[in-house]
Amino acid sequence: MIYALVRISQLIDEFSLQQEAHLVISLFTPELILADRNFDVLGGIAGKILGLLTLWEAVPTSPALEVAITCGERLLRHQ
Repeated sequence: MIYALVRISQLIDEFSLQQEAHLVISLFTPELILADRNFDVLGGIAGKILGLLTLWEAVPTSPALEVAITCGERLLRHQ
């Protein structure tokens, strides 16, 4: 969802969608990330990382990078 919001915001020059993406990532608490047992790209932590990094690329001041790092650490611990 984050990836889609960012890319659509760029395509239609509607940057308020990036604010919506920030609202979505505010739901990704460390506790929620640690409890997540889905690790794939389509609906899991790996997919969250892709969306988070896309948002961070668009808005470098975004907290998305820190959340992506937390997700990456969770993914690595699962291996």
